[in-house]
Amino acid sequence: MLTKKFFKDNPVKENTAQQLVYSILLYDGLEELAVEFSKTQIKRAEEEAEAIKNESSPEILLKLMRGKCDPLNYVLLHTKILEQEETLLPVIIEKLKKSGNDVFIEHSIKLIKKAKTNYCEKMIEIIDEIRSPYALSLVCILIGFLGSES
Repeated sequence: MLTKKFFKDNPVKENTAQQLVYSILLYDGLEELAVEFSKTQIKRAEEEAEAIKNESSPEILLKLMRGKCDPLNYVLLHTKILEQEETLLPVIIEKLKKSGNDVFIEHSIKLIKKAKTNYCEKMIEIIDEIRSPYALSLVCILIGFLGSES
């Protein structure tokens, strides 16, 4: 059982990666809003955005999830991947089990949350197979969003 001493000895850290992902999952549209505002202030990644808009290769879209994409294009990348949800989400979930790439893990969690299909049961099913502690922590947060009390 967790005691008051445990919480005193292990204070909550401010602005953790998990906290950021949690906020993005909690507030639908927050990431999109931030990107749109940033694009008015920062002019970069426009060429890449055009390439992503025209991309349909699952392999290239998955490669972009590994950190080969400007953060200003993440929302666009997610949109392109979700156009192929039935094909790509099972592959992403399989890769999530073994991935140690934080960027890929974060993209995966956001995509699973945005998907039309509720993947909560699948997440519960694979939880013991997830190798990365970071991925495991985010999957637990995701299950909290997707799951029901029963």
